[in-house]
Amino acid sequence: PLFRGRALQPSEILPLTAYFEDAAKRGGQADTVTVLDFFLLGLGGAVICLASFGAAWKRRFRAVRRPLVRGER
Repeated sequence: PLFRGRALQPSEILPLTAYFEDAAKRGGQADTVTVLDFFLLGLGGAVICLASFGAAWKRRFRAVRRPLVRGER
């Protein structure tokens, strides 16, 4: 869409052809190590985040029923 009205110049054709041939020879498979690292980093971040929220809110909940039964405020 961006270059629809503009044709390729002869000086642009050879570099694009070389790039596409090189990409075809290398293959287009994703690097699984990178995907695994990304997943483990996200999982570790979620665990750390949940643990920190748990530590911060540890003393947040106070007993409700026991003080009401005793008549405390």
